[in-house]
Amino acid sequence: MALTRRLLRFGVFVLCWALCATLYYQFAKPDFRPATHIKHFGICADKISDSPSDYPIHPLEQIRQNPNAYRLCDTPRQWQSDNVLRMELSQNSDGNWHLKQWTDSMGDPFETIYLLDGNAITPLFYRTGTQMTQAMSIFFGLFLGLGLSKLFWWFWYNFYKKSDE
Repeated sequence: MALTRRLLRFGVFVLCWALCATLYYQFAKPDFRPATHIKHFGICADKISDSPSDYPIHPLEQIRQNPNAYRLCDTPRQWQSDNVLRMELSQNSDGNWHLKQWTDSMGDPFETIYLLDGNAITPLFYRTGTQMTQAMSIFFGLFLGLGLSKLFWWFWYNFYKKSDE
C-alpha cells in the first residue's frame, strides 16, 4: 500500500514537472529577431569551384560581392562534417528558407530565415538560444512541478479524502 502510494505520488510529480517545463519553455523561448543589424548572416550556397563536401554556409556579404562564384541551395538538405559542424536547411510553408547551423556538438543552433527570389536574397530573421532555454525550462520546471504536485496532494487529502470519511 505504501509503495503504491509513493509510486502514484512520483507519477503525479513527473507529470506536473513535464507540464510545468513545457509551459515554461513556451513562454520563455526566444523569438525570432529582425536581421537588420546582424553582420554575418549565413546563407546556404555551394561554391562552384569547390567539392560538394565543403561547408555550404557562406556570409551574405561574400555572396553579394561575387554572386557568380556561388550556387544557392534551392532544395531542403542536411550536411554534417566529420567533426562537429552541422546544418539543416528547410523551406517553410510561406516559401522562406529556415537554416539551422551548429558549430559545436552541445551548442545552440544559430537559426536564420531568409527569402530567395531568383538570385535576390532577403535576410528576414535570426534566433539563437533555444536549447539553453529548453535546459533552463527543465531545471525550473522541476521546482514548479514539485510545488504543483504538493498543491495537488494537499487538495487531494484536504478535500477529496474528507468527503470519503
